[in-house]
Amino acid sequence: MYAPLTRYTFTQHNGLPPQTYAEKQEFKSKLNAQKRTADEENFEEAVAQAYRAWTPTATPPHLVELFADVTAPSTPFGQLLAALRSFSEQPPHVFPLSATLPDMKSDTESYVRLQNLYRTQAAEDRERFRSLLRDPVEPELVDLFVKNTHGVQLLKGARYGALDAAPEKLRESHSSSCSIVDGSC
Repeated sequence: MYAPLTRYTFTQHNGLPPQTYAEKQEFKSKLNAQKRTADEENFEEAVAQAYRAWTPTATPPHLVELFADVTAPSTPFGQLLAALRSFSEQPPHVFPLSATLPDMKSDTESYVRLQNLYRTQAAEDRERFRSLLRDPVEPELVDLFVKNTHGVQLLKGARYGALDAAPEKLRESHSSSCSIVDGSC
């Protein structure tokens, strides 16, 4: 059985992830020490991705900007953003977990056990997220939003047909764009 590496390593350092170069190398060597055979691909991937254990989690800048814009959420999207902001402000300061398990080498029993853990945590996160909504939002929309929180973006543009109502803006946008055909601007 594997030793609980993260708890063991972090408790040695006052509950903090590795900070110094030496601590980071120690963390990686303890990962490698748990290999049962020399060619265990998952351990090689874990060592290669070990930096994720000590890299602080942060909300992407584009979402910080969106959170600042949503002061009075009046649309379902605004409600979802406000709930996401609240969710990410609470410890451990991460987004809801997706129930999708990353691809890995594993025996069926271990993979299914880990997949069930992911699903359970994702369901708990989704319910905690729902509890942060101020107004009701369609459950299907909440599920879709939570599943894709890591890719949430807001693209702003002109309302469909707005340029038809203002021909001068259409001419202006046309004259300021570059020609793909001849490369002129």
